[in-house]
Amino acid sequence: MKKAVIVGPFGGESENSWDHGVHTTVRQMFLHCGMVVDYIAVEYDENGSSKWSDGKVYIGGNPNKDFQIKLDYPNEYLTSISGYYNKYSDRIYISSMVVKSNRRVFGPFGTKEEGDYFLVPSNIGKIVGFFGSYDHYLTSVGVYVEPTDHFKSFGPFGGNGGAYWDEGTYTTIRRITVVSESVINSIHIEYDNNGSLVSSTKHGGSGGDTTNVVDLDYPDEYVTSISGYHGRNLSSAVVQSITIKTNRRVYGPFGVEKGKDFSFPQTEGKIIGFHGRCGDHLNSIGGHLEPTSSLYAVKTIGPFGEGKGYLWDDEVHSAIKQIRITHGAFVSSICTEYYNDDGLSEWSKKHGQDLEPKMSTIKLDYPDEFPTSVTGYYDSINEMNDYSFTSLTFQSNRRTYGPFGREFGKRFSFPSFDGKILGFHGRSSGYLYALGAHIHPISDPTPSKSFGPFGGRDGDQWDDGFYTTIRQLVISSGSIVNSICIEYDKNGQSIWSSKHGQSVGDKTYTGEASYTNGKMVKALLQ
Repeated sequence: MKKAVIVGPFGGESENSWDHGVHTTVRQMFLHCGMVVDYIAVEYDENGSSKWSDGKVYIGGNPNKDFQIKLDYPNEYLTSISGYYNKYSDRIYISSMVVKSNRRVFGPFGTKEEGDYFLVPSNIGKIVGFFGSYDHYLTSVGVYVEPTDHFKSFGPFGGNGGAYWDEGTYTTIRRITVVSESVINSIHIEYDNNGSLVSSTKHGGSGGDTTNVVDLDYPDEYVTSISGYHGRNLSSAVVQSITIKTNRRVYGPFGVEKGKDFSFPQTEGKIIGFHGRCGDHLNSIGGHLEPTSSLYAVKTIGPFGEGKGYLWDDEVHSAIKQIRITHGAFVSSICTEYYNDDGLSEWSKKHGQDLEPKMSTIKLDYPDEFPTSVTGYYDSINEMNDYSFTSLTFQSNRRTYGPFGREFGKRFSFPSFDGKILGFHGRSSGYLYALGAHIHPISDPTPSKSFGPFGGRDGDQWDDGFYTTIRQLVISSGSIVNSICIEYDKNGQSIWSSKHGQSVGDKTYTGEASYTNGKMVKALLQ
């Protein structure tokens, strides 16, 4: 079992503490609630055996509502708790709780969704234990969370002969050596493990007349996918050809492209380990992939606004499908439909109320379109200086939606950086008082796309690799294009390529490129 992460406790203080410890998972839980949460009792799984928590976690309460959360054990598990704690009878108690699994949301339990908000994010892992304190009622609660593995395994693709091997997972890949003839004879991988070089054993036999070394531009370049062909070789099925794709270029094909084609799934991420089967040749190959959502942490910004409503948090999802806004003189509510990792969509709670006459819906062109930023205005809504949004404008990577409402008051804007919004949080009551977002950076992990080459197949192949941008191009031509030479920019430094072709043209053109934020925006040929 992995070492559990301690989150919390949230709530008030009491000399009476309780601790269920760490278990394999949670099977079910009971909550007894009145005006506040009186107590909780949990049935855990301990290596396949049932184990209940010790007694009822309260003294002298007056529970009048019993709730049971029965999970679809072992496939369903708890991922998050959230709620409010507030003063009741001169002490602070847990006034409301929401419990979330990897499949469903339970609650809220309790009657007072007001006070101080708390949240255990659902993307940390699996809840494997509870702890906290009690007086007459539940005064505080915390959880033990077992982090979940972020990498995904797929394959192996190919035949079933030979012996199985699995190198596990590392930080990244530095070099791959492929030995081939009409089939792939062997493969050897050099990994990086937190800055240290780790060399694998050779998987396959000693034959092969061609050796190709894929030397990656560590640490900026990483492997994203493998494709190829497999088929029969004498008595067993083997890998006959492989092509290695990175976030910068394509290497190969190595071997002979014949037989049945295969390809690693097209998912955003980097391959951090291989597995497969081998004997005298490479019989099959598969990979362990770390999604980019694990490589680049989500940033939380805001909330922006000056209202004093109840805190809420939709948390982080895979994508946003649509956003619904109620507005008029002010923005009174927002509701968002999200996509989750399982491909299913779910609507958030409505944050605020439908107190204004207009309702507008932003339908995004999923999966190609996603929201990137929000701007707007807020002003006093009454004589008590309660502030609400007067308008909201949403920007996506394709277009602008809004403004919804009237633009007056104090302006706000989400900070400007490349990213996509995966969830909203804020404050609301009758109106929407504050808004923030969870944003996943996309400028770093966005892989480069290779296309072409277009033209004939003669001549020697060349590849300049990957740089920050292009500064200028020098083209020599006559009746045809004779040569091209490119000046690149790499993190502010000028790097010239080799001249590709011969200098026999009677005209030379120089194209000076204007670039902004790493992107060419203009090129003038002279």
